[in-house]
Amino acid sequence: MRSFFCVVLLSLIPAVGVLSDRDQTDESASGVAPLVQAWFERWNALDGSIERTDALLELYHLDAVHLTGPESHQQGTVTFRGHDAIRKMAENFSKANERVIFRIETSTANERSDQLFHVTSGPWDGPSAAVEYIATYTRKKDNQRFYGPGGAFFQVQDGKIKRARFYMSTGELAEVEPDLPPR
Repeated sequence: MRSFFCVVLLSLIPAVGVLSDRDQTDESASGVAPLVQAWFERWNALDGSIERTDALLELYHLDAVHLTGPESHQQGTVTFRGHDAIRKMAENFSKANERVIFRIETSTANERSDQLFHVTSGPWDGPSAAVEYIATYTRKKDNQRFYGPGGAFFQVQDGKIKRARFYMSTGELAEVEPDLPPR
C-alpha cells in the first residue's frame, strides 16, 4: 500500500510543475501586456520631439536591441543596439511618416473580441510576448498612405524591453485609397 501512495505522489510531481509554469506565465502576461501596449501608444505618439522619443526609450533597457526588416536601400535584418541607435530609428521614422497608427490586431470568435498576447517565460528569467499588429502611416515625401500587417516579439527583463523584433512583409503592404475631398 505504501508503495502505491509513493507511485501516486511521484506521478503528481510533473503536474504540479506544469501548474506552476502556467501560473508563472499568467503572472508574466499580466506584467508584459501593459508594457507592449505602452510601446504601441508611444510609437504612435512620436512627433519628432525629444520628449516623445524619450518616452519611447524609457521602455527599453539601455543596452536593448531592436530588430526590423530592411528599408528599400538595404538588405537583411537591420539591428539597432542601445538607446542611441533606437533613438535614431524612432527619429527617422517620425521624420519620414505622419498619421501613424500601429495597433495590436483584434481577434474575434464566439461573439467576443480581444487583442491576443502570446506570452511565455524566456531563458533570461523574464517574459516574452508576441502580438500581431496592423500598421497604417502616411509617407511625408509623397503623401501616400499605407496599411499592412506585421508581427512583433518582445523579450522583457526587469520590466523593460531587452529585445524587440518587428516583422512587416512589404509584399502585404498596400496603399490606402486617398481621402476624397468633400463635395
